[in-house]
Amino acid sequence: MSKSVRIRTTPNGKDKYVKVELKQDFDLLEILSLKIKQEDVYGNFCSDHGVVAGRVIINNGFGVPNVKVSIFIPKNSNNPIVEQLYPFDSPSPEKKNVNGIRYNLLPDSQQTLDHTPVGTFPDKIGILDDKINLEIYERYYKYTTTTNESGDFILFGVPTGNQTLHYDMDVSDIGFISARPYELIEQGYAEELFASPFKFKSSRNLDSLTQIVSQNINVLVQPFWCDSLSTGRVIGITREDISIDSIELTPTAMFFGSVLSDDEKDSVNKNCRPRKKMGRMEEMITGKGQVEAIYRTIDGDIEKYDIDEDAIDENGTFALQLPMNLRKVVTDEFGNLVPSPDGIKGIATEADFRFRISMDATGNDKRLRRRASFLVPNLTGNYKFDNYDLKELQEEKPYKINRQLSTFTENTPYSGQTNNQYNYLEDFYTLRWKKVYTVKQFISRYQSNKKDRNRNFIGIKRIEDGAGTNKFPINRLFTKINAIYSIFCFVLTAVGIVIAFINGILNYINSLITSICQIPIICGLKVVSDIRIRYGNHGCSNVSCSSSINIFNFQTYIGLTKKIGFTVCLKLKLCFRKKCVFGGWLCKRCNDTCFPDTNPGHSCCRDISGPGGQTANDNENCTSGGNDRKYGCPTNDCALCIDGTPSDNKDRGCCRSCCTKINLIALNCPEDNAFPTIRPSLIFTPLARNVCNETFVKINSCKECSGSSTPQIKEWVKCKLEGVANWLNMIRFEFYNDWVSGTLYFPLIKRKYKLKKRKKKRGQLKKDKFCDFDCAPDYQTPNTYNKYRVIVENTTANQEEIIDVNGCRVRIRGSKRYVTPWFGKYVPNGNAQVLEDIAILNAKESLKFTGVDTASNPCTLRFDDPLVFQAFDDNANIEIRINDSKTIKTFPGPHGRPNYVEVEDPVTGLSVWENRGGHSHHKNKCNTVYRVEKEEYFRSSVGCQTDLGNNNAGSIDADFITSPPDPETQPGEDIPNNLQPQSCPPTGCIDPCQSAVQGCTNRCPCTQHNSYNDKNIKHGIIAWEDGKIYYASVMKKPDAAYNTLPRNYKANLLYPTDLVEMGSSVYCDIDDVPFVINDLEPTTSRLSEEGLKYDFENQNANPIVVNSVEEKDGIVNLRAYVSFGCTRVNCLNTTAGVVQSQVGIDLIDSNDLGMEVGQCFTYYEHDSETRDYFCRRFSTFKNDDLEVNYMRPGSNEFDNLYDVYPSAQFTSGIPSVNYSIDGVLIPNSINDGDEFVTGDRCGLKSNGKFFYGTGWKGGNNPFPSEFLDFPNMSNINDKTNPQNFGVKYSTSQTPYYHYFGLVPGKSALHRLVSKYFADKIDEVTLQGLGNNEKAGSNTYNQPGFRDIGQNKFTALRSCLGEAVITSASESAAISDLSNSGVISLPNGNAAVGKNSGGASSIPNNLKYQITGVNEVGNTNTFSTDKTNNFGQASPTKIIVTSPNAELKIEISSGSVGSGLFGMPLLTTGTGKFIIYNDNTTTPVNTNVISTYGSQPNTETLISRPLFAFTSTVTEVINFTIKQTGTYNVYLEYVAGSNNTNGYIKIT
Repeated sequence: MSKSVRIRTTPNGKDKYVKVELKQDFDLLEILSLKIKQEDVYGNFCSDHGVVAGRVIINNGFGVPNVKVSIFIPKNSNNPIVEQLYPFDSPSPEKKNVNGIRYNLLPDSQQTLDHTPVGTFPDKIGILDDKINLEIYERYYKYTTTTNESGDFILFGVPTGNQTLHYDMDVSDIGFISARPYELIEQGYAEELFASPFKFKSSRNLDSLTQIVSQNINVLVQPFWCDSLSTGRVIGITREDISIDSIELTPTAMFFGSVLSDDEKDSVNKNCRPRKKMGRMEEMITGKGQVEAIYRTIDGDIEKYDIDEDAIDENGTFALQLPMNLRKVVTDEFGNLVPSPDGIKGIATEADFRFRISMDATGNDKRLRRRASFLVPNLTGNYKFDNYDLKELQEEKPYKINRQLSTFTENTPYSGQTNNQYNYLEDFYTLRWKKVYTVKQFISRYQSNKKDRNRNFIGIKRIEDGAGTNKFPINRLFTKINAIYSIFCFVLTAVGIVIAFINGILNYINSLITSICQIPIICGLKVVSDIRIRYGNHGCSNVSCSSSINIFNFQTYIGLTKKIGFTVCLKLKLCFRKKCVFGGWLCKRCNDTCFPDTNPGHSCCRDISGPGGQTANDNENCTSGGNDRKYGCPTNDCALCIDGTPSDNKDRGCCRSCCTKINLIALNCPEDNAFPTIRPSLIFTPLARNVCNETFVKINSCKECSGSSTPQIKEWVKCKLEGVANWLNMIRFEFYNDWVSGTLYFPLIKRKYKLKKRKKKRGQLKKDKFCDFDCAPDYQTPNTYNKYRVIVENTTANQEEIIDVNGCRVRIRGSKRYVTPWFGKYVPNGNAQVLEDIAILNAKESLKFTGVDTASNPCTLRFDDPLVFQAFDDNANIEIRINDSKTIKTFPGPHGRPNYVEVEDPVTGLSVWENRGGHSHHKNKCNTVYRVEKEEYFRSSVGCQTDLGNNNAGSIDADFITSPPDPETQPGEDIPNNLQPQSCPPTGCIDPCQSAVQGCTNRCPCTQHNSYNDKNIKHGIIAWEDGKIYYASVMKKPDAAYNTLPRNYKANLLYPTDLVEMGSSVYCDIDDVPFVINDLEPTTSRLSEEGLKYDFENQNANPIVVNSVEEKDGIVNLRAYVSFGCTRVNCLNTTAGVVQSQVGIDLIDSNDLGMEVGQCFTYYEHDSETRDYFCRRFSTFKNDDLEVNYMRPGSNEFDNLYDVYPSAQFTSGIPSVNYSIDGVLIPNSINDGDEFVTGDRCGLKSNGKFFYGTGWKGGNNPFPSEFLDFPNMSNINDKTNPQNFGVKYSTSQTPYYHYFGLVPGKSALHRLVSKYFADKIDEVTLQGLGNNEKAGSNTYNQPGFRDIGQNKFTALRSCLGEAVITSASESAAISDLSNSGVISLPNGNAAVGKNSGGASSIPNNLKYQITGVNEVGNTNTFSTDKTNNFGQASPTKIIVTSPNAELKIEISSGSVGSGLFGMPLLTTGTGKFIIYNDNTTTPVNTNVISTYGSQPNTETLISRPLFAFTSTVTEVINFTIKQTGTYNVYLEYVAGSNNTNGYIKIT
């Protein structure tokens, strides 16, 4: 280990020359945050030179980075050009160069986005490429440097004696603490001093610029002795700290948001009944308002912070800068940022604020309509908002200490002090320097009855109708069956049944014709046999044919053991060859039953030379050959079909498809691109039953949540009526019972506030009626309550009484009377005796007597001390009065009538009236009120089938689960399982809930909501405090109305508020917080809409030809959300309602052609990087007791957990089907066939429980298949398969809903950008400007994966311009990525290897272009941990779309090197690979893939060792994938001796 010697010094101290005596060897000398190597000491310095070290300090303790420091050298050149550029004989401001600029060290080029170049100092290229600049630099700037991140600098080899130290500081170029013009304007600088709020001025007169601070300092440089260090002489370093007092930096944070409210009479009445139109998007308004603030001062007080009264503009938006004033930091001796020792020096990093946000009345508000205010934050139900000094804070304790965050004072004497700045308070939000914040609000569904169908509730409704506004995010769906729809539905269903009945008759005729065609005659015989003797115990061949007679059937085994012996087979069967009697003339030109237009004019018995192209050998098996074989035997001559058994084990005879002479009536639905043409038939025909019942459906065979229905017909009716359902607004989009960030919704209330108007009582409160939080009688009784005091009196006139307790003597003068204040508290329905005891004890505690002890030292006797009380009581001349008429007084309850008393104003001396009674809320009565959630959102399972009978769903009919049709059968016959060819639309019941939950109906009852919805909460929404009204936050324990049942914690939330972090205001945040402002949108609201309508030529073809495409304008894709029956809802896609309007979500509701993906089905691509941030910084309630998980400012200590569900790749419909548009072949794909993150989870780090989680797993199966309750059950990580579980929506809290204002183009986000980021982000489009967009995209100071182009202001510059890192280049990006194990190489092959002996290839991210293969991209992350026996954590995934796909594995030994005397060195390497089926550990077999060259099979690991003696050895292994599908290729390369570049790759 290296030896270090520290030279101790005090930053900004008085020491100017520090010395140390060296008595040992050393490697490093350390001073401040700097280090000097031994070779620098001995090699660079001698007695006539010294070392100058120091720190540049601002705010009396904070080290400033990137300050330019130099020892000035006077001009000494004879070069006239140099003389012009450097004419300085002193650094005096009066001396200027040829351009009129004084001596400076400032750069002449822009360093960061916020920097204005004003100096003359060239960059490195400018110095090296210009000889004059290089001469100036080497001659005059020998002793020049910049301060490091701690503000420290050191200059070596400085001549001893008096020198001039010059520094230049540009406050726009000093790292994280750099200031911007608008920050300095906020501090009081005049706007005229800046070019704009975003840009500093430039000038030749540097001293006139606000951002430039410079100074010349005389320094006496002492020698740094080096010639006799070996003898132990003393060395010394000249110290010169620079304290900048001309400017003080105060960092700020940004706070922005918006407000909106109801209009006119859309309000909550005095009895707490909301009107139906409340919350409707088309009725929403916004307007001006106020933002008030209180904050904690450095002294511990709580004071009001002045904010302009018009902070909220006419668009309902605000954007503020708030200064930091607490928890200051300084730079310690070692260069670390540490808390300020006195709390005054240094730079403030945080500020604790609480806001009161109000919205003004508008001209549209009707009589008696008012709005309360919001306190932000308010998660605890505390409505205190006032100034408090230290004494009031300690005595009144208006705010509780946040124990979760106040760990700094834990177990110290300061832990209980609310005025200590390191004790955080629960009801204040801590803002952190350079961060951006907005409001967030929980909007509860509040109503006066418990029915979820009720429309009279508080919440955001009919969001889809908000034309001309920024639509609110959506998280809930409301459905309502309209009577008109029901009528149409019944009529269309009847029409469908009639048509199906007619089709049944027609099909019966067709089946009669087909049955006649099936009549055969015997036209030949054939003997089939298996006669042989086989060694070993083997079975005989199965000799069979459809019509036959067994002649002989003998099989036996003769042997010594089970394995040694012979098998004797003797089997003979006489098979009959048949011929269809009428096939030749009656059964020609038959149509296909399901698709007569697709396959017209087929014959039951067609020639083998037809389009199928069969050979003679095909005739031996009717199931082989081309597609034409499905229509019947190959010829109508004497049939050669011996083993012509179809897949259902039924001999269908000659006609293997129904001979349709009369086409069935078709039902189609052009409104839906994916809906197939159907021809349902209600009559099951016994004639040719195996081939002519392809379209049979059983009437009312499907039992769904909406009732019984008929297959095919029900889907056709729903498709036809989708437009009607949209027109009737049968689905509505809403928001309630979750958090939204960026806005505050002010429900309008009705308030009857009356004052007296007559005589001297004018202005006194008479009545104040509104929806009071304490509206129930339980919280307004008793009407009065008692207060208590204590009186202690010396009853003697002139005699002094002495009270002595333990040596402390107190003198009580004659007639002296001590009276305490009144004590007592109103507690609804409280225990009177307990309240009395507490009040008297408080009165006793307030009574203290001062005396002296035996040593004449002051002492105090407390009256609540039992010994003191007893001493007073034992004195006969002392009277103690407790609980008598003078010490008990009855006061009206706070809800009682006002009681005005005329008193004298202590300030003015005037007579005024003071209310010593109640606040006149005794008449505020509410109806029964409830917190309600929509019943379907309590469902815990997805889909109709999986949820039946579970989770208290009730009794379900046995035939409710969908099943194939069950037609009546003839005696002795059974019906095949599959009645129709694969090409016909399915005739069974289709589950309408692929990713949805059951609708709550009589058949599918919901009960889980009862404990949540049915509880009368007995509270209004308005809380009164100190004459102000506020929207109520939460109900708290031990409130009798508190819902204590598990999973019902959200039922106790009304309208709590908080702040939420919205990233950093800079690109290179000291806390590694990303800049996300340019990634935000005014609203995250999204809705699935039908974009395009396709007209197909033939839906049964492949490819399907598209004739035309029409645009649909804003029509809701209703079937993505809901499946309707005629009178009830079948299922509801609750996941779509919850997920679609979140930040970082890309709604995928259609394939890449714009066709809807399915009924009750939508996909969502998740931007995991964005959502990770918003999840982790989301404060939320963490248990049933409503305890809050607070975020630690500037730390990830209490951050939430974030996790993604598995990525998936989806297809739409049949993957092999393609579409042809204008002759261009387009695959039927979703998201271009790329994988995407389908879902994610957010949970608590403290206990692993997730409060949000939903998504899909790989494949087409929706998930989570089960939703768990938060906080009781959602510890998903404890489950065997966490990807199968989500969080139930009735218990979840979502961090991802954003809404920044009602007015498009004028949202709070637009206002924030226009005030503070208009030079980086377009204030209209909210898109990044030029290079700024790239810089902003670099989250956590890391470059984008593919951002390898030249970008001058990449965040990797660490906010210090060229002082640290240059622009990113391609080679640099590849190098950085190589270190992380993932790299993109420019070649065309994928190579992998493990560095065992020198091989250094790394997995790449290539897309392979191979015939018949579509490569989705290698997702490997290189790892030495073996997965499936290989060195890759993930495989190379390939998708084969059209066999046969030819591939090869190439293995190389690597180059052969030269050894002694040029002799070649033996080079070895081994390549290994295996191919698995996708997402399994099952190797493919020879049915799927050909053998690898001479390898006997494909199911084992392939290992190829190579030995190269004279030249490189390469082996290529070819193989063919013969089936479509997805496969995982695992590759490994182990390098042996002398191997430096061997590889294995797939091509």
